[in-house]
Amino acid sequence: MHVWPPDQTAGLERDEDTRRDLWLDSMTTEREFFTDDATRTRADLRVNGNPDISHDQGSEVVLLDWLAA
Repeated sequence: MHVWPPDQTAGLERDEDTRRDLWLDSMTTEREFFTDDATRTRADLRVNGNPDISHDQGSEVVLLDWLAA
C-alpha cells in the first residue's frame, strides 16, 4: 500500500518562525520531487495531514479521497 501525505504545513504552523526557512525549503524540495516522480498518482490512499474533523490521532487517519485500484 502506498500512502500520500499532502504537505508539511502542519509542521510549519506548529514551529511558526523558529524553523520557517527550513520548512519552506523542505516543502519546495518535496513538491519538486513528488511532481517529477508522479508519486501522488501512484498512491493507494491520500491522507489528510491536517484534518478539521474530530478523530483519534492514535488510531485513526483522515483520508482526502479513496483511489480505486
